[in-house]
Amino acid sequence: SDGQVIIGSGSGSPLAATLTAGTGISISNGSNSITISSSGGGFTWSDQSGSFTAASNNGYFITGASTPTLPAAPSLGDNVVFIIDTASTCTVTANTGQTIRLGAATSSVTGTAANNARGDSITLIYRTTGSVWIAQEMIGTWTTA
Repeated sequence: SDGQVIIGSGSGSPLAATLTAGTGISISNGSNSITISSSGGGFTWSDQSGSFTAASNNGYFITGASTPTLPAAPSLGDNVVFIIDTASTCTVTANTGQTIRLGAATSSVTGTAANNARGDSITLIYRTTGSVWIAQEMIGTWTTA
């Protein structure tokens, strides 16, 4: 059928089969063709203030005093970006069992990282080993607690 290729097997005869798409990939089979595309559209961005639960692979422009909580069940490599566009403080809180690491400074379990000025930003990437959100990039002064 459309999109099939011969795929070998270490334990049997090669067979015609279609490719399987992984995360963030889509595959379209056509007559004499296979099209492989990225299906992820990058980050979703939104303006936020107040208390909210951040979503993995999202960016937030913080527009007022804010206390976002990081995602409860992130996967390895998930990231969240906060860009502070207010003179108010943004205090990011780790979810249950998680910590936040900013360089050598690590928050307590379910601890926080807080900025101190407009224009600060932070990109946090999740590492499943240790249940830790690690700052990949930081602008400004951020403190952990």
